[in-house]
Amino acid sequence: MSQPPLFSIVTCSIDPAKFTRVTEMYRQVLAGHSCEVVGIHDAKSLAEGYNRGMQSAAGQVIIFSHDDVEFLCPIGDRILTHLQDYDLLGIAGTTRLEGAQWTYAGPPYIYGQVAQANPDGTFNVRIFGAPTRAVGGIVAMDGVCLIAHRRVLEKVQFDAERFTGFHLYDTDFTFSAYLAGFRLAVCCDLPMIHYSYGQMNADWYRYADCFCAKRSEQIVPYRRRKFRVCNIQLHTKQDVLEVMTPAHWT
Repeated sequence: MSQPPLFSIVTCSIDPAKFTRVTEMYRQVLAGHSCEVVGIHDAKSLAEGYNRGMQSAAGQVIIFSHDDVEFLCPIGDRILTHLQDYDLLGIAGTTRLEGAQWTYAGPPYIYGQVAQANPDGTFNVRIFGAPTRAVGGIVAMDGVCLIAHRRVLEKVQFDAERFTGFHLYDTDFTFSAYLAGFRLAVCCDLPMIHYSYGQMNADWYRYADCFCAKRSEQIVPYRRRKFRVCNIQLHTKQDVLEVMTPAHWT
């Protein structure tokens, strides 16, 4: 009998070209490790799709990923190193959850970094805070890419009953994992380009109200502090990788 894969990548995608690209990308950045890609092509919501995907996933490490991301270096060994100390990993998140948006608390509570692609071919690197390769003590994270050891999914699933669209499923899932006693970390050394921007539209605010109603006694009040996130505009992927790999890391 063949051994199950070490990594399972679960992605919801209705675009065959994007699904093909993200599949090949993960096979490249996880080279040397066994992996499978579980595609959900008819998800009613990201929460529903991810729950269905995790039921099919055979790996010990499950990566929940958007279909329009690109990692800029091999990530398999780094993920396994971080999972020695943590249970659930992301690329951006907070140690203090004020309201529905994980960024609301601002510095010094938000961590991570992500590059986003612009229509003109340039890239914006947003650095929330990247003091070390991994930052622990995280309570909630962004869902562009979430990496869970299987033990997390045995106790925590996405809330597909409340979050029936494409917003807040991630904050709720990661906060649930934190409340269940799992160790969350933002991994700053997984440099990623996200080829789209999130939208805080009417749907987002509707699900934000839903999240706050569910979690009102567990989150802290939103203090509405003004702040600016570091944003660097760059022209090449190599420049992006350089900026996202500071020399002070050991």
